[in-house]
Amino acid sequence: MQIHGLFAGLAFAASTVTMTGPDLLAASGKPRGQSAPVISERLARSIAWSSGVLHIEEIALYGERWEIAGRDREGNEKAVDISADDGRILN
Repeated sequence: MQIHGLFAGLAFAASTVTMTGPDLLAASGKPRGQSAPVISERLARSIAWSSGVLHIEEIALYGERWEIAGRDREGNEKAVDISADDGRILN
């Protein structure tokens, strides 16, 4: 899946090679210099709670995804990965 994303990113970058200026978007779709995720930690927590994580034990931003670990209502461990770009649950 990551290889497919890499090729899609390279194809997008190749198609924009003739474009110039500050409005040029990076292959990720974010304006150059933008480093903050679109989905905040607070929103990522809310998405995790909606997906069944009752108690969040760990949350970390790795690249373009939030990794959340916690427990569900029965006390079972549950891990959720959330896209920091659009809030999709990745697993």
